[in-house]
Amino acid sequence: YTPTPRWFNRIVNRITCLQSTSQNKCGYIPEYLRQNAQKFIRLQSLTITINSQQTNIIYRILRKLPSLKYLSITCNIQATLLNNILNISTLRIFQLHIKEFLWNIINPLHVNSNIEIFYIHFLNVIDYRLVNCLLASMSKLKQLDISSNHDLCISLNRKFNDIIFNLLQLRTIKFQGSEHILCIFLKHLQTKIHNLQRLHLDIKCRFFNEDFFEI
Repeated sequence: YTPTPRWFNRIVNRITCLQSTSQNKCGYIPEYLRQNAQKFIRLQSLTITINSQQTNIIYRILRKLPSLKYLSITCNIQATLLNNILNISTLRIFQLHIKEFLWNIINPLHVNSNIEIFYIHFLNVIDYRLVNCLLASMSKLKQLDISSNHDLCISLNRKFNDIIFNLLQLRTIKFQGSEHILCIFLKHLQTKIHNLQRLHLDIKCRFFNEDFFEI
């Protein structure tokens, strides 16, 4: 335990951005944030890495940050954590880096989030079951970015298309997947997402067939 420095109380209510610089891959929550979360009344941006045992701690911290607009978190995914984050009414930008997927059954979260910009990065294979579940709770989404350190993905199917096409405020989309599902996606793109301004597709395949270039 490191005691809070004397000068801390004089500046804590003026801090707007906080980023953990710890290189501990297991996760680290600064002690001053644990003990004084309610004092960060102007904190708008938080970047942090946590482990599975710290899920309840970070949730208690997030509930005490009334001005939080941007959250970047690296973690092992759990349903409770996601549900709590999506319920933060002030949150507009959510950046999620997934170390490990600990959620075996994907169920709807039944949350109507205010998130407008969503970045999700998988350190391993992209699992679109999780992506679909999250996007179903983001009706106000304007920008979507899906990426991974690997070329493969799990369960990129028509359900992804159906959810994307219901996000009527989307302006920017970036994701990766197979040639087949991208063809289906592109065929309906113009008629389904009228406000789209930018599209970035990362296509992993050995060759393109003629149907792809006819879109």
